[in-house]
Amino acid sequence: MRRRGSLLLATMLAVGCSAWVIRAEETPPNLVGLLTVRGQCLKVSIARDDLTGRCTGELGMAVYADGRTGFHFMMRSRHIFTVSGIHSKQQSNAVQVDRIVLNDGLETNKPEVIAAEGSCTYGDPYRGRMTVRCAGKLGRLQDFVASFETDGTPPTE
Repeated sequence: MRRRGSLLLATMLAVGCSAWVIRAEETPPNLVGLLTVRGQCLKVSIARDDLTGRCTGELGMAVYADGRTGFHFMMRSRHIFTVSGIHSKQQSNAVQVDRIVLNDGLETNKPEVIAAEGSCTYGDPYRGRMTVRCAGKLGRLQDFVASFETDGTPPTE
């Protein structure tokens, strides 16, 4: 299963390119805020699969009422690599990662949720350039890394 997640992501990211869209009917009821920032992926990888070249230059940042935060790395063909976790109580700019979500953008397929351990740190996107840095493990064998630097323009809501 762990290797399958990596292979699935590599396969689903291999084709085409189109815009990322969130439809209103998909918005969870406990969503508090959703921002989109522009910039560049510095690194997105699972194990030895480097997916950085498939990033579109957009990052979605979602915050939920229960303290969950998601960093949505937009990839080609409406695919999304999401790093998700609970906001840290000890550090205001950190998230304790507990899952990775792989979404192939097809309405007929449910996103694949994979248990993970790790953390993300981030800056304030309203104060200019900032970087989101996530790292951790899927199970015991596969490392993941996801980082994104904004271009400094204010986020869109």
